[in-house]
Amino acid sequence: MTSDNFDFGGDIEDDRDVNPQACNESEDTALSVYGLLVNRLGFPRAKRVYDALLRIAQKAAQQHDGQPGILFDVEGGRFVSIRQTE
Repeated sequence: MTSDNFDFGGDIEDDRDVNPQACNESEDTALSVYGLLVNRLGFPRAKRVYDALLRIAQKAAQQHDGQPGILFDVEGGRFVSIRQTE
């Protein structure tokens, strides 16, 4: 199959639909963020994206003494530090 898309070193499938709004049923029940990324982007690219998200989330959590998290309560999302209160 030919494609008019650029080849980024063979780590993505050029003709694959990567529209995040176009999730199929198996993606709706993904068990993890990493699993969803692998499903949509393939292993090499998903690992790079996940590692970047984790690194920044951990940095935010360390600065505020909590667990890393990402919220989607604002456009674009935000990295947060989550602390359990008793």
